[in-house]
Amino acid sequence: MAKRKTHTIVTIEVAGRGEFPMDMLRYDMACPVRGEDAARLTSIIGDSALTGYHTGVSWENPIRLHVFNPGGPTFARWLSFGWSVKVMP
Repeated sequence: MAKRKTHTIVTIEVAGRGEFPMDMLRYDMACPVRGEDAARLTSIIGDSALTGYHTGVSWENPIRLHVFNPGGPTFARWLSFGWSVKVMP
């Protein structure tokens, strides 16, 4: 019998300025943790579409995501978009 891969869920918080790197959701296999995180992403996308820029997400109001990527979050890739990542306990 084949052994199943076990996946762990890592919860992270992200903060940054400018356009939210939507492709990171796919790349890290991530999704918003809470409804308020999903609503904030929707707001950021709307602001960026209207103005071409979003004022940002600070550590006072980060976006929380669950990462399902077996390798965990890709910190360097987030940083390349100008967004910082904190792993939640």
